[in-house]
Amino acid sequence: MAISVYDWQGNLQTLDWLKAKYGNLLLKEAGEGLAYRITTLRETVDTAATLVVRVVDAAGVPIENQLVAFYWPDAPEDSNAGPQDGVLPQMAPNRAVNGPTNANGDVGFGMGRGAYYWPQNDQIGPHATWVYGTGHRSDVILGLGMIGETNHDHYNVEFTLSDSGTPPPPVEPPTELPKEEILAQLKKIEKAVKALRKLVKDA
Repeated sequence: MAISVYDWQGNLQTLDWLKAKYGNLLLKEAGEGLAYRITTLRETVDTAATLVVRVVDAAGVPIENQLVAFYWPDAPEDSNAGPQDGVLPQMAPNRAVNGPTNANGDVGFGMGRGAYYWPQNDQIGPHATWVYGTGHRSDVILGLGMIGETNHDHYNVEFTLSDSGTPPPPVEPPTELPKEEILAQLKKIEKAVKALRKLVKDA
């Protein structure tokens, strides 16, 4: 599934634009079938030191009380952290804290001084996130954090629960417009407009 990227002003950007500004990111895709997939990355600048993760269903409806994992290399050990298909090889498995999403599908994780990194020095952020639990299949993104010497500039992550095996709905072929009928209706409208103009003029 393609990932949409938005800058802090809400403008659609590319993943290459994001990497040029925030450094590389590492992504482990969940693979085929029903899974939580990263669909949106949203930049936020001059903001709180909080990574916000959002989880929605395939229709875009927020999923409440869904546990989300937040990782850094020496996070607490958790044998149930997941996800089902494991984390990236650059990461220590079974390490994360977690938090539930609210009614808007959001959960926030505070980032400390250790979250700062310098993309210009080919560094990436120390944090990762995914939908929590060994029973869940989820994308994993590593490289999250805040750009050094900024007011907590970073980007947030949105997951969508979707089934990659479900084909998109068929596109209906365009139907030909009934040209003669449309022209006939236009003549009637033009006639009615002329009559109204005459009434207004004579009034």
